[in-house]
Amino acid sequence: MAGLALILLILRLRDRRLIQKYLCYGLLAVLLAYILPAVVILATFALLFSLHLSELWVALITLVAVALYGGILYLCRNRLQQKFTFRLAKRG
Repeated sequence: MAGLALILLILRLRDRRLIQKYLCYGLLAVLLAYILPAVVILATFALLFSLHLSELWVALITLVAVALYGGILYLCRNRLQQKFTFRLAKRG
């Protein structure tokens, strides 16, 4: 009976680690998909407006900056794909 309780405790600790691991990857995904592009857009806007460029140029250069960010993510897709692997397990 004590052995069974120990096994259940180990499984619960393992589940917590897996949940923390997946939560960390989820936060990284949110960072890469939403937060960093927003930072790129806002930083580009602020920099270009401080240089007193016209709104058309600011918009065009900002679009190019976001496209470059997307291109960098695309070039890093193999490394990111290794990091973001999901496993489904049947419980029960």
